Amino acid sequence: MENPAKFSLKFNQIYLSKPTHWEKDGAPMPMMPNEARLRNLTYASPLYVDITKVVTRDESVNEKSTKKYSSEKFQLCSDPVIACYQHDRS
Repeated sequence: MENPAKFSLKFNQIYLSKPTHWEKDGAPMPMMPNEARLRNLTYASPLYVDITKVVTRDESVNEKSTKKYSSEKFQLCSDPVIACYQHDRS
């Protein structure tokens, strides 16, 4: 019977970028809270992470085969940002 492979993921560096939206031509543009409100967009920051995947297989009793795959700045999600406004009441 063949031994199953073992998989592991390691999340390394995490990057939180400034709030951004992508135009129709695919170009990223910085976004401000007022622009998001006027265009009915979510004011969100992209969250990126460096990921390392390791695959280990037992070839025989004394032999192991290990392969590593890396992805840098993989976009994991977009994190909504809450913008607070303070008015001077004086």
